[in-house]
Amino acid sequence: MYTYVFVKKSPTFQMKFENIFANLRDDKKLSKLDIQERQKVIDYCKYRLGIDTTLETQDDLERCKAP
Repeated sequence: MYTYVFVKKSPTFQMKFENIFANLRDDKKLSKLDIQERQKVIDYCKYRLGIDTTLETQDDLERCKAP
């Protein structure tokens, strides 16, 4: 596991966010995410990338991959 330091786009009390895209070999599908993984992606997108999403489509999930 790697630790990356970044400046958050929005203030929050949470200090650590998990990037589920860190393992590039594992291609994520929206239909296979459980509720906890889905919430991790939503939080990561909002606070790390500044993308406010509800993850309705696979394209929403793809936008949340770090550039």
